[in-house]
Amino acid sequence: MANGCNYLDSNIIISKADLKQINADGAHVNLQGYNALSKREKEVFPLVALGYSNKEISEKLFISTKTVEAHKANITRKLHLHNHVELVRYAVHHHLIDF
Repeated sequence: MANGCNYLDSNIIISKADLKQINADGAHVNLQGYNALSKREKEVFPLVALGYSNKEISEKLFISTKTVEAHKANITRKLHLHNHVELVRYAVHHHLIDF
């Protein structure tokens, strides 16, 4: 923690306000369906949640940026997620990313 912000990764900063929104009571998050993700989608998911760009993910996993985009679309569709906050919230609840 530095300057009142938690660091998840060297590429992303989460503020106290972000954490409050992620952990908000009553927020609807579909926690079903993770098992429906493919092995590669499960590898892509935490990197997306941590804020890596499509290019960075493609370089880390040795796949094209178009493939990363397809995996991201599949993840959000399968898990019924609508924005990045919901994606991060899901990742936090499933311990896919650490604080």
